[in-house]
Amino acid sequence: MRFPDKSLRVEHFGEPPLEFAFSQRSPHPKDGLFLYGPHAKAKKSREIRVGVVGTTDGIAHFRAWGRKLKSAVRVPPPGKGEKADRLHLTNFPGLDEAFGISFDPDECSALSIPWKDIDRATRIVNLNEAVDKVARLYIDRVKQHLRNDERSVDVWILALPEIVYERCRPQSKRTGLPMEKGEFTKRQKAKESVPLLAAMGAIDQTEEAIFEDVPDFHRRIKAEFLAIAPTQLVRETTIAPDAFLNKAGYPLRKHRMPQQSPGISRPGCTTRRSPSRRGGWPTFDRGSVTSAWSTRACPTTPMVMPAARRRCSSTRETVLSSAVLMDRGKPETTSFISRRPR
Repeated sequence: MRFPDKSLRVEHFGEPPLEFAFSQRSPHPKDGLFLYGPHAKAKKSREIRVGVVGTTDGIAHFRAWGRKLKSAVRVPPPGKGEKADRLHLTNFPGLDEAFGISFDPDECSALSIPWKDIDRATRIVNLNEAVDKVARLYIDRVKQHLRNDERSVDVWILALPEIVYERCRPQSKRTGLPMEKGEFTKRQKAKESVPLLAAMGAIDQTEEAIFEDVPDFHRRIKAEFLAIAPTQLVRETTIAPDAFLNKAGYPLRKHRMPQQSPGISRPGCTTRRSPSRRGGWPTFDRGSVTSAWSTRACPTTPMVMPAARRRCSSTRETVLSSAVLMDRGKPETTSFISRRPR
């Protein structure tokens, strides 16, 4: 018996134009922000109150990086093996020009945490407990500031030393480190199952709440700061790559162009998690979240979630998955494929 062949129906949707300041439209968010500015552009730039938490060196790196954001970041000349025309790169005009906001890196609220305290907490033998202790260093420092300082903060930046990224993920190995003894054993990964004693009130398991979730520093910080203020986590090696060099004099981590850096984003933009085999570290340090400085959501611009782009041999396909377009507060979810000849 032969069955009729079924063909797959494909619907083509053209790329929607985005509206920017002065009712100007552009198909590309970077070009639109560079040429016209944000959609609801105010007559005067809004001053953002920023707080930064980290080590003494991390705070210094953040301030130096913040000063760069206030001016234009130009596309550097092509290096060895790179094309002369790199159309995917765009000059970053600066925070004020692109988003209509500004902040003073030297006047931001700076909360310092000793590096040795972070190092000691990351070496606690139980990974869940280690992540909890490290997160508590940042959370308690911010809460102490809120109790004692009247200045409000719009967004908190957590400048993380590399040891937090290496040791505070779900599958961090931490081999070869001198471990610190904590309150729990290394093998414990869940609450002790004693329902009868717990129902009688004979045992207190509040400290075992750290085993209710995976040992993920990013997850813990994001959950705690939902009740405080928007927050952004950045690695010191991201905002100051030239300060962390290997023996050959090259940066420890390979970064993309400065205007593509995850650091170039509007303070206060939210992040999204990307699943990973190696612990699911947040995508802002994998180079996609807040990487395109013009494609993040902020109150003064249409919201366009990052586009997943890939190239084919014969045609160039731009695949936008679950693109969320926010224009005048009316969200619309669309999925489409745009094909253009090379």
